[in-house]
Amino acid sequence: MCRFAGPAAGGHHGRVRTLLKPKWIAGHLLAVVVVVTFANLGLWQLRRHDWRAERNDRIAQGLAREPAPFASLPEGERAYRPVTVSGRYRPDADVLLTPRNELGPGHHVLTPLLLDDGTALLVDRGWVPFRHATPPVPGAAAAAGPVRLEGVLLPAAEALPQGVREGGRLVRVRAVDPDAVLDAVLGGQARAVEDVFLLLREQQPPPGPLPVPGPVPEQDAGPHLSYAIQWFLFAAVVVAGYPLLLRRAAEGV
Repeated sequence: MCRFAGPAAGGHHGRVRTLLKPKWIAGHLLAVVVVVTFANLGLWQLRRHDWRAERNDRIAQGLAREPAPFASLPEGERAYRPVTVSGRYRPDADVLLTPRNELGPGHHVLTPLLLDDGTALLVDRGWVPFRHATPPVPGAAAAAGPVRLEGVLLPAAEALPQGVREGGRLVRVRAVDPDAVLDAVLGGQARAVEDVFLLLREQQPPPGPLPVPGPVPEQDAGPHLSYAIQWFLFAAVVVAGYPLLLRRAAEGV
């Protein structure tokens, strides 16, 4: 019996030694890193799903309320609230938010609204065709006199991507940071309402055919849950498949 134990044991130890060679150790570490990475990506997508669900609830609750005077809303309770507000546009300070595709390739026109208390609220007045690449947009000029607006307050972007300037003037941006946009176009002439901007729904006196008011934010769940499941499946494939790969490698020794 003992004479057969030696070769079997030697074969087992040989397979272990093979799987402990540097190239295999690197493979083991890589497999661990891949599994941990895939699992964390899945968890991140779950967090994004939860954030999206919470955001959708906030939007739905906000849009269900009656429009309130803008000045009556304290900071921190403004996002996704329907409001009314009065003031005067600064027609010479339009900036294009681009790209926007609700009605085809185009932009949204952002215009400062000067309020009676000396602040400036940035207003997204709506969509214009893509061929208008630089403000002022023909046929979409802001009203010159006092206006009364009704719309939905939306939160500012977390960061403002690099804007496009022409002749030293900001003309296009890809996200709405009201503080940065208003500072660029007004040069400190009015204190910016920083945390929100207004998505215009109605205006008195009524505007012309352009811009076309943009839609309120969508309340869909997004793809995050399906992405999370995919990442977890990828991790499971590695967890189940890598031991099989090791077994085949060991049997080939």
